[in-house]
Amino acid sequence: MKASRFKKSKLVQVSQLFHKQLIQASSSVTLMLFNHTL
Repeated sequence: MKASRFKKSKLVQVSQLFHKQLIQASSSVTLMLFNHTL
């Protein structure tokens, strides 16, 4: 029970980190495309 909860929290932490990196990457790509079109 406790172990599965720990695993779940770890999974959430990893997914949040991945989401943050994804947002940063997509924003930088969008910025790059925007600068390229101008």
